[in-house]
Amino acid sequence: MLKEKLCFENPLIVAVTGMGGIGKTQLVKKFIKMNRQFYRNIIWINSQQKEFVEEEFKTLAASELNIPLNADGKERDFRCIVGVIFEKLSTATTLLVFDNVDNNDTLGIIHDIVASVTIPHIIITSRIQDFSDSFTCIKLEVFSSGEALDYISAKLRDQNELLEDKMELADILKNLPLALRQATAHIKC
Repeated sequence: MLKEKLCFENPLIVAVTGMGGIGKTQLVKKFIKMNRQFYRNIIWINSQQKEFVEEEFKTLAASELNIPLNADGKERDFRCIVGVIFEKLSTATTLLVFDNVDNNDTLGIIHDIVASVTIPHIIITSRIQDFSDSFTCIKLEVFSSGEALDYISAKLRDQNELLEDKMELADILKNLPLALRQATAHIKC
């Protein structure tokens, strides 16, 4: 699904949204694994707080790209640092992942980044449901009760679990796909 949303020729922003624990980050990691050959650079930014985003860009600039954080004896402003990073990365196909964008301050800084530079492909994972129309959104949902039972049954087909136990497991885990995957893997062991 995510592969269909990204066009490799043009910059694009995709937001993968849904409840915590539904598997947003896992979906993006799987996408990266399946499409690694299309990207020369993959940059993963912990985006739980605005300050984390700023620090990770500064670290990327100084440690990975050898971009000085100071110019003319004073510290460069954050937008300038981002601009220089993207200018340096513009010669190669780049994927930028903002993981766990769960507050409006962090979303605001991402909007600023997107508005101020020529951007690579961007994927955002977030619990926030309302994104601007300039972002393509993929909303992950929990399983329905029937889907959860089918999933559990398929994963535990060699086990002798009772239907009531499967229903209880699905209910306890609120039909969250990632939680059910982890629980069934543990049960199978």
